Amino acid sequence: DIYFVRLGDTLVVPDTIMDDLRAYSVFPQYYRAADTIPKLVLISNKWQSYACYEYGELVRFAAANTGEERKPTFPGRYAVNWKQRLRLSSLDSTWRLPFTVNFHQYAGSAFHQFEMPGRPVSHSCVRQFMDDAEWLFKWVKTAKIDTVQHRFVPFTGTPIIITDVFDFTRKRGGPWLELTSNAETPADLPADPMAVEEALIPISQIPKEARGALPDRKRYVEAESLLRDRGHIREGISLKESINFNKLRQEKRRRQAEALRKKQLETNGTN
Repeated sequence: DIYFVRLGDTLVVPDTIMDDLRAYSVFPQYYRAADTIPKLVLISNKWQSYACYEYGELVRFAAANTGEERKPTFPGRYAVNWKQRLRLSSLDSTWRLPFTVNFHQYAGSAFHQFEMPGRPVSHSCVRQFMDDAEWLFKWVKTAKIDTVQHRFVPFTGTPIIITDVFDFTRKRGGPWLELTSNAETPADLPADPMAVEEALIPISQIPKEARGALPDRKRYVEAESLLRDRGHIREGISLKESINFNKLRQEKRRRQAEALRKKQLETNGTN
């Protein structure tokens, strides 16, 4: 968003202006490994962007801002579960999230429109500009529903692959500031997208009220150690626990109401 640009910032401007943003893609125009997949989304934390493919053909390239270092968007394989045109965050109802597309049922990770400062700043979600958010919302396929268990069938919606991690040692911008050409697309793509490991999500990134429903709790408990071994979490970085701000506000209102009630009782008792 333009209001995040500050005096002294460095901007990269293409030498040719085109309406079709696919011309500037850091992802290839054709992805052979996806030529049998009806729809596929690839997200690059490193390049803060994503690409949508239909049978291997690039149909959309868009900017994104993913999770900040202590609440990152972890690499791995996901899939769309559900979508909602306008959602109030389940963690903070003051966060209005147009065109929400959920891709992790328990962590709450999702695509949605929100302000875009140009770096990873979210709480693990994938922020987008409004036009991209609306386009993706209409394009993706949601998961099938188990009519007996009344829940979404995992990995039956549009597959989503997060390919890499952002270099948080950078204090400003990202690797795009050194990009002089995209003639050779720099984004690294998996040889077989559907063989990519399901994303590892540390249990600290799951809201406490959702942890009892986890299908494989041990995997979530062990995830942080594995991610640190792989270098996906830097040494000395502590992950932030998911905080339910709605619950905190409710608890604050309850304490205030209780204090007011006690004060009224004390006042009545002295009259």
